[in-house]
Amino acid sequence: MIKHLKNFFVSEINETQNTINKNIDPSIDESIFETHFNEGELVAIPPKLRSEGYYSFLSEMSLDLTYENEAKREFVANNIMVGIAASIPSAYFIMPFAASHTVIRLFSLQVLPSGCGKGVSDKQTKALFNEAIQLLGDNIKSPQSGLPLYARFFSGGLSTGEGIAYELRDGANNDDGEIQQGVEDKRLLVLEPEFFNVLVKCLGPNSILSSSIRKIFDGDSLEPMTKKDRIRCTNPDICILGQITPEELVAKLDSVSISNGFANRFPVFSGTPPIYQPIPKVTEKELIKKHAKKLNEIMFWCHESPKVLTMSDCYEKLWREKYSDLKQIGASGSIEQSLMTRVPHYATMFAMLFAALDMTTTVTANHLAASLAWIDYWHESVRYVFGTEAAAYKAEQKNLQALEVLNKIKELVALNNGQPITRTPLQQSFGKKYTSKQLSDVLKFLQELPKAPIAVTKHPHNKQLISLT
Repeated sequence: MIKHLKNFFVSEINETQNTINKNIDPSIDESIFETHFNEGELVAIPPKLRSEGYYSFLSEMSLDLTYENEAKREFVANNIMVGIAASIPSAYFIMPFAASHTVIRLFSLQVLPSGCGKGVSDKQTKALFNEAIQLLGDNIKSPQSGLPLYARFFSGGLSTGEGIAYELRDGANNDDGEIQQGVEDKRLLVLEPEFFNVLVKCLGPNSILSSSIRKIFDGDSLEPMTKKDRIRCTNPDICILGQITPEELVAKLDSVSISNGFANRFPVFSGTPPIYQPIPKVTEKELIKKHAKKLNEIMFWCHESPKVLTMSDCYEKLWREKYSDLKQIGASGSIEQSLMTRVPHYATMFAMLFAALDMTTTVTANHLAASLAWIDYWHESVRYVFGTEAAAYKAEQKNLQALEVLNKIKELVALNNGQPITRTPLQQSFGKKYTSKQLSDVLKFLQELPKAPIAVTKHPHNKQLISLT
């Protein structure tokens, strides 16, 4: 029953609900369960990254860098992921996709109250990357790509779209005929610890910051329409890591930012306050050095030559199994659905990144499993921060109703020798359980699914026939 449900409906069913569903008699009014699953009694469960998400050396690195201090392990792992993604030249690591290709360009938004470990997590991660750069000595540039092994780091704050374009500007002649030096390396890692300010500035009159950030994620060129000394930035290769408190995010993320695709470019990762460490343990220099050497090994491999990734058979199998679920997260029209729209794209990018950690051009099911752990963490974080559990519960009840109606239609069509049925026997079979309007809503819902299991056709004299597709 559950497998069939997942094929058609948007749902995230926990183990308790699974147990109940398997034992529901279709003749029983499911409203009897409402006293046990009352919306007002739903408890928000803090999100947690599953162990699969700490893939490869991320596991040991994140443990060592957070041992007996107040850094958050999941944030340190996320920082390392974004740092690596920002440093891989986009043309050097691609996966074919239709007529185009996918590159690793990660955005991230870490959500945690002030003073709860975001800053410590940043410092621990910076210590790792700084040690890696220091170990390179004079070999800071890759002989193959001609670029520094690591992307530039910028933490000055995102203020305007014009400012972003100028930071990675192309060479050009200005209005006075003077040569304006361009920036060859289009990679940039932006840390925005006050992402609240970004949201405020995106709402400002005549601001192009929101559209510029959206273009950056898509890898599109920036060319702000300024009156003088117009600048242009082609092929920007930027990763953005933002930080914000949950109160600020909920208060300032407006409907426009949610609907226009700005917000869903940023996976949301929510954390809980750390265990207090009055005297944090000093991370040993040799330990950081060991991890930095591994980091350099990975980055040298990534810069060695352009690489085209391929999918293993096990990856393809798991991807086909999960794709429908990834495309249908959240109730239709909900904030949850809007914020999770780019999940399939991020699932691919995360898996590609984990392949890079293994220094392989073959993406496997293990890489995808690790990726899905981060997707689930993102999904749980959205539900936790925005309180969408109640909406998800309502959607689940609607799914269960739709499944019950669909099974009844199948039963009645079978009794009718496989021929379409009218609405009358369907309505009669449920008695007073569903009103005429409720049944109409369910039939409408079933027809609007990506793979609609039924079709309702109109015949003369307003007669409607219901058939299986």
